[in-house]
Amino acid sequence: MKVVMVANSAADGGAERVAVMLANYFCKQGYDVTYAAVLLDDIGYPLDSRIRYVFCGNEKGNKITRNFRRYSNLYKLVKKVDADVVISFMTLENILLPLKKGLYKIYSMRSDPTRTFNTGYEKILRDHIYGKADKLVFQTQNIKEYFNKKIQDKGVIIGNPLIEGLPDWNPENDSKTIVAAGRLTEAKNFSMLIDAFSLFLEKRPGYLLKIYGDGELRDKLQAQIDSKGIPENVILAGNVKNIHEIMAESEVYVSSSDFEGISNSMLEALGIGVPVICTDVPSGGAREYIQDGINGFLTNVGDAQMMSQKLLELCGNKELEKAFSKEAVKIRDELKIERICGMWEDLIKNKS
Repeated sequence: MKVVMVANSAADGGAERVAVMLANYFCKQGYDVTYAAVLLDDIGYPLDSRIRYVFCGNEKGNKITRNFRRYSNLYKLVKKVDADVVISFMTLENILLPLKKGLYKIYSMRSDPTRTFNTGYEKILRDHIYGKADKLVFQTQNIKEYFNKKIQDKGVIIGNPLIEGLPDWNPENDSKTIVAAGRLTEAKNFSMLIDAFSLFLEKRPGYLLKIYGDGELRDKLQAQIDSKGIPENVILAGNVKNIHEIMAESEVYVSSSDFEGISNSMLEALGIGVPVICTDVPSGGAREYIQDGINGFLTNVGDAQMMSQKLLELCGNKELEKAFSKEAVKIRDELKIERICGMWEDLIKNKS
């Protein structure tokens, strides 16, 4: 069976990493797999050498022209390889795919639908495209329930697989380090986290906040750190390759996002066993896996005071940290690669 996997790229993102994991899994199961990158021609995650990689983007012309060429290139690729199944993590790029007769179409919304293609003609096109899918994969019940009944009826909920070989949290570490990770964008709201940590630091001096990742807000966040007079306590640490080992030696992991689908770094922190504090994003991605007060803390979106208070409750409380960790690592079984990828494969095997 011929499968085409569609994503932004093969690098630099949680959705892209899941797409690569699925492509590699299907390849190992004996499927003929093509990986279509539609925005960035970049392979940062390891793709099985047997997978056919194709860049369908186009950087020439204006926005309308570039978009149409992407849509057209993807359709031509699917037709050329005579695909039986397409699994797409994209949205508008799927618009021409129904033209391929006999193609089984599985689409997946990987972000908060209230923030993505949710106005004007883009919303109309999005719902039209999803209506043409054979199956839709949502990450949370909240996201599924956002859509109309026709779309919901085609939907299933599948979580994100955890990578293998995650390290174990070191409960005896005395690093007094709080870690966060993600692109430095408005959606991640690291500005709120810096405010919360500043309040926390007034009562718990000696702690360090390290934010891993890069992005367009780096200079603005650094200016905020400097203005609060805490440049020695808050470090914008950039991108690193050993983030999981760093998490394992930290005291607490924090996710401060305003919105997203499901944070892969949050899931990895839970899998490692790091005590976690996470904002309760509207998509339901955090509360899908965090039981407040049982395996982590949930806080209101944008609430620096509440985030600061939860940091005060958790940091230094070794008994609570170990209790959270013990419950958190149970996610490893729930989100095993074989289990999650097997759920995707079942969608193909059960296609009518």
